[in-house]
Amino acid sequence: SPVNGAIAASVSGTAASGVNSVTAGGTSNGSASFTNVTQSLTNGNGSGAQFSISTDGTGNYSVGGVTTAGNGYQVGDSITINGANLGGVNGINDLNLTVTALTSASYSVAQSSTTGSGSGAIFNLTSDSNGNYAVSSIPTFGSNYALNDQVVITGSNLGGTDAQND
Repeated sequence: SPVNGAIAASVSGTAASGVNSVTAGGTSNGSASFTNVTQSLTNGNGSGAQFSISTDGTGNYSVGGVTTAGNGYQVGDSITINGANLGGVNGINDLNLTVTALTSASYSVAQSSTTGSGSGAIFNLTSDSNGNYAVSSIPTFGSNYALNDQVVITGSNLGGTDAQND
């Protein structure tokens, strides 16, 4: 069969992006509002997200919004904000956030590697709020691709981490 440029592609992989929404858990101390509060730690690779947080005086936290989305987060990541940053005590009043949705993103990228000998294709990709990739178009087909070649675009070219977000 002839070897041609890439004209269609199916997608697999888990996207990483900024935080769009979270669920909150933990026991607050007092009644106050905090803006641009950053994470103390995460179980993932994300960084840079900031949140508006309020406490209601009865031990409940509420997230007023994501003020800075950050990058490199995945749905399901846990983010911890130390209680001392929210008027309480570390370990007792920590706020635990779970990422429930990501910011959508778009990329125009070339391959990092392939199982065949093809090269030169440019792929327009999107990621949705659930962390799924999709190929929206292939504006440059490249050459020397064969049916069933596997093309890899590394996660670091897509706002994430290599291997984990390829």
